[in-house]
Amino acid sequence: TILYSSGCLTPCDVIYSHHVIEHVYDPISFVRGMRRILRPGGLAVIGTENHHNSWVIYRRVRSWLKGRRRPEFQTSDHHTYYFSDRSLGYLLKREGFEILKSLVYTHSLEEKLKNARFRSIFSKMFFYVLHYADVLTGRGNRLLVWCKKPI
Repeated sequence: TILYSSGCLTPCDVIYSHHVIEHVYDPISFVRGMRRILRPGGLAVIGTENHHNSWVIYRRVRSWLKGRRRPEFQTSDHHTYYFSDRSLGYLLKREGFEILKSLVYTHSLEEKLKNARFRSIFSKMFFYVLHYADVLTGRGNRLLVWCKKPI
């Protein structure tokens, strides 16, 4: 939450940004703005899609087989950037943040199956293979990074 008082930006103790950074046109300015409004020692939590997982590898191979240079985005066609734990961590460190924790995860199978629709038994089997590939490799499709502004 950004607080305003008397027309001036009041420093924040915590900033939580969930599925925002992949949509901004200038992620460097976005991160700099977060750092600027955080108090020294303030915490920023950033959540986004993780681009290093089995689903993306599958989409990349499928796109190459269809003659496309780039795979389509995972959940949206209006994302401007892809991130992995490594690339987001690099950006945050470069802009002066200290990384406290980085978590790559995937939603539970039960949660994914709630909205899943399968065309055939083969598509369902493939869904299970990709899910368990993410679980076993620890490379899920979601990413959370906790970082702080140095004191």
